[in-house]
Amino acid sequence: MVKSGDETAVALFEEFNKMPMPDQVISDSEINAILEYIQSKERPTLSNEKETNFIDEAKITEVSTEPDIEKIQLGANLFQGRKRFAHKGPSCFSCHTVNYSEGMTGGGLAADLTKVSSRMGSEGIKAILKSLPFPAMKDTYLEHPLTDEEIDALIVFFTEVEKSQKMRDIVIWKFHNASFLGQLLLMLLAGCLLLLGFYGFLWRKRKKGSVNQALFDRQISSEGDD
Repeated sequence: MVKSGDETAVALFEEFNKMPMPDQVISDSEINAILEYIQSKERPTLSNEKETNFIDEAKITEVSTEPDIEKIQLGANLFQGRKRFAHKGPSCFSCHTVNYSEGMTGGGLAADLTKVSSRMGSEGIKAILKSLPFPAMKDTYLEHPLTDEEIDALIVFFTEVEKSQKMRDIVIWKFHNASFLGQLLLMLLAGCLLLLGFYGFLWRKRKKGSVNQALFDRQISSEGDD
């Protein structure tokens, strides 16, 4: 659709980082079920039905916010090749890289995956790893597919990597701002001292003491002479 110049397809392609939707390994009956679900959401519903749907969706999307340390470590080990995939596929590290404190720079053949979690989401990553829409991935993993456990571990790892990256960016930003503020205050202080010194130099010959006192002293002196 994109190659044919379809306006809607091109607009979606441009909007979502020029990332083509991966081919899905699903049957005709599953496609029909998805279409029926979309159509059902387009139809108006009663208020109680809306409330029920909201509650059900809330239950479905409710997940634990506590990080799974073991799963994160498994994902890191799989990504870097410290642990082999069950079906002996090569590590992601061969072609991709992620920016995190415990890792090393990976390959530059494919995209940087540091922020893949926010770009594609968990379901998007899972679809890519399962359907292998890119030629290089298909040639590499078609005979060596990843297991569901390995995919889940990689998704959790990517999520944690981006979270850590955001925290580091915030710390660096605060440090730079604090450093800049300190430099600015020092410059202001130095400027004030320089101005005080300059004005002191200009006023070095200024008259000291009270003018009225000098007049009074001269008057007293003249009266004494008389």
